[in-house]
Amino acid sequence: MLHAILNGACLHVVRYILLRVVSSLDDDKGHLEIERKFSLLRVSVQGVIERLKDEHFYFSGSVKSTDWFIPSPIRGEMLRLRREYKDGVESYILTVKQWITTVDDSRERHERERQIRPITFFILLYLGKFVTWFRLPTFRKSRDLYSGELEGKKAVAAIDEATGLGEFSGPYLEIEVLAPKRSASKAVQTAILRLAFKIAPEATEVQQSYQELLQRSLSF
Repeated sequence: MLHAILNGACLHVVRYILLRVVSSLDDDKGHLEIERKFSLLRVSVQGVIERLKDEHFYFSGSVKSTDWFIPSPIRGEMLRLRREYKDGVESYILTVKQWITTVDDSRERHERERQIRPITFFILLYLGKFVTWFRLPTFRKSRDLYSGELEGKKAVAAIDEATGLGEFSGPYLEIEVLAPKRSASKAVQTAILRLAFKIAPEATEVQQSYQELLQRSLSF
């Protein structure tokens, strides 16, 4: 009982530190992440890429990343540390995501994300490992990015190869639009699903986030 109380207190402290870090770096209040994910396990990835080009999405880079998820005492909240390699440059990123209701009564993630110094990253990573008894959930992915436009907004279609998710490892398609916090999202959702049907009609939509897939793989 005492152990559970102490562990809960530690999680709250770590969460407070992460929120302070993510909110102190500038005045950006975050944005909506309007995103949908699809499994490409039984789909020709090359075919998806060719159809993306037909929809005027162009290759804009490759990224390799390792994610660590720090447990949050707040249901539905995501606290993530990411080490990322892009164009030969290593970056360290802290992300906080929370579910909110949009102005048109939909549900989307509100995302606040900051690049942080390596020393800050490794301190936060150690704190996350400490409060999880050094069993901090982690996975890796390689991502090819294709940039385009949906509903007059910049959009990114990512072809992912995720590893470390157990039976859920494999290729995925993620289509994402970032929008101001007070944006309507239903029209963008429809545009994302329409694009997905055009470029990967055989793909299955995946409702769970990568964090949720990781948690499911660890519970087996």
